[in-house]
Amino acid sequence: MSFDHILLPCPANLLSAELTFLNAALQPLGIKERFRVVPEVVAFGNEQDKRFFWVSGFNRNNQPIKEGEASGIHIAFKAKEKAEIEAFYDAGIKAGGQDNGAPGPRKHYHGGYYGAFITSPAGNNVEAVIHDYSE
Repeated sequence: MSFDHILLPCPANLLSAELTFLNAALQPLGIKERFRVVPEVVAFGNEQDKRFFWVSGFNRNNQPIKEGEASGIHIAFKAKEKAEIEAFYDAGIKAGGQDNGAPGPRKHYHGGYYGAFITSPAGNNVEAVIHDYSE
């Protein structure tokens, strides 16, 4: 079973930078901004799943999230091939992300693991990965 959607909390004052980063980094994976409920609640998706990944600058009480309220979350997006992971990484770094693991094999996870990790402007660990990599 897979999930229907996930919401990534983001401090309201970092939301613009986070959305710029995510729009750039996820584009090589075929994921883009699709919908805004309000300016502070944004849905991302692909052609198959239009709104599976949400980012919000509001907490459960519809109040702006303050820095320190949102803890760093790790989320990994499936890529189709190594080139998509490299494009994800390059675009994410150019859009304000910080290196948290350059593209490469991660044999300590398993033999076919190839991924890249970027810390987003809001402090989230965003990854692109494939599980069938061979050299």
